[in-house]
Amino acid sequence: MSVDDALAQYAEFGNSVFGKARWWHERSKLWYPRAKYPSRKVRAAIQRIIFERLRDANPEVDLDNAIREPFKYREDRTRTYVSTTPAVIPPNNLLTINRRMVFSFCIDKMRGIDRPHLWRTYDNLHGTNTLNGSEAHTEEIWKVARATSAAPRFFESIKMGLAKQKHLDGGMCANNPSLKAFWEIRKLHGQTPAFFLSIGTGKKSLNESTSESRIRLRDYDKATKTDDVRRKQFIKKYLEIGSHWKDFMTDTEGDNGVQGWENIGELQRMPRQRFNVEGDLARIPLDDWRPISTGETTLEAIRTATEAYLAEENQVRRIAETARALVEIRRQRAMTERWETFAIDVTYQCPGTECLVIRYKTRDEFRKHVVNHNHHKGLKEDEVEDFLDSGRRYGRDAGS
Repeated sequence: MSVDDALAQYAEFGNSVFGKARWWHERSKLWYPRAKYPSRKVRAAIQRIIFERLRDANPEVDLDNAIREPFKYREDRTRTYVSTTPAVIPPNNLLTINRRMVFSFCIDKMRGIDRPHLWRTYDNLHGTNTLNGSEAHTEEIWKVARATSAAPRFFESIKMGLAKQKHLDGGMCANNPSLKAFWEIRKLHGQTPAFFLSIGTGKKSLNESTSESRIRLRDYDKATKTDDVRRKQFIKKYLEIGSHWKDFMTDTEGDNGVQGWENIGELQRMPRQRFNVEGDLARIPLDDWRPISTGETTLEAIRTATEAYLAEENQVRRIAETARALVEIRRQRAMTERWETFAIDVTYQCPGTECLVIRYKTRDEFRKHVVNHNHHKGLKEDEVEDFLDSGRRYGRDAGS
C-alpha cells in the first residue's frame, strides 16, 4: 500500500475494531476473563484489507483468495505499482519491494518454550544464531497479522501450526524490533547495512513516571507482610503483572531498543537515525478511538503531536541529513546492474526471432546469451547496450 492507502485503512480498521469493544472484558470495571475486542472483528477487518488490495490488482479475486493468500512472497504476483497502463510499468513508479519481517511472541506448551518468533516472506536458512531460521512462511497473511498484533488483554492469542503454538503481540519481545532486524540482515547478507533508520510511535519523556518510580513508601510496609498474611490477591496481582507488562511492551528506548544500539560496535560506527515523537503521543492508549464512530479526535491528536515534532528545527535538520544520505545510497545502488533485478522486477528476453523464448533473470545472464549467439557482431559498444535494453521486461509484461 502507499502511505495514503495505509492511513485510510488504519482509520477503517479502527472504526470496525477499536470502536466496538465488548461490554465486559479484562480491562473493564466489571471484570470478565476475555479480551477487550472479539477476534472475529479483527480477523474480518484484516481479511477485508487483504481482499481489497488483491482486487485492485485482479478484479476477479474473491474473498476465499484473500483468506488463503500466503505471507510468503509469491513470484506469480506482480509487485505494487502506480500506473494507469499496467502493461507498461516504468521503474520510477515502484512503490514496494518484497522482503518483509514481523515478530510475534510464541508460547509452545508441548516443548515448554516461550520465545520470539520471526515471520519472513523470504528464505533464511543460515542456521546458527538465526532466529527460527526457515524457508519463507506460507501461513496465511491474516493469521500472521493476528499473531503479531495480539496484545494481551486487548486481543486473544492465535494458535497456529500442528503443535498449536500460541502467538501473542510481538511487542512482548520486540516492541522496538530494530536490533533483531539488524542481526537478521547482518546474518542474511554477511555485511552491515549502509544506513540504519528506526522510526518509533511515541517516546515517553525522561521525567515521566515509570513502574519503578511509582513505588510509594507504604508499599515497603506491605512488602514485609507478604509472607505473613494470607490474602486473596488474584485480581490484584493479575492487574499488577499486566501493568508491568505494559511498561515493558511500551519501552522502545531501553536495552532491547535504542540503548542496545550502543552495545554493538558496528552500529556505533555506521550512519544511523532514530525518529520518535516525544510527549503527548506516547500517552495515547493503545486502543484510544474517540469518537467511536470515526476516531477523528484520536487521529487529530496523533497528527498534531507528530507534526509539531517534525516542525522542530533539530528534526528538520536531521530529516534533511537522512534524506540526503538515503538518496546518495539509492543513486549508488541504481548504477549497478543488480539493482534493476532486486528493485524493479526486471527480467530479460531476447528479441531475436530465432531464439527460444527464455527468460534471463539478470542483465549479465542476457549479455552472455548475446555474446554466445553472436548477436553483438557488427554492433558498437553503445549499440550492444541498446540491444540489451530492448530485451527488458517489466513486471506485468514479463509473461508477454
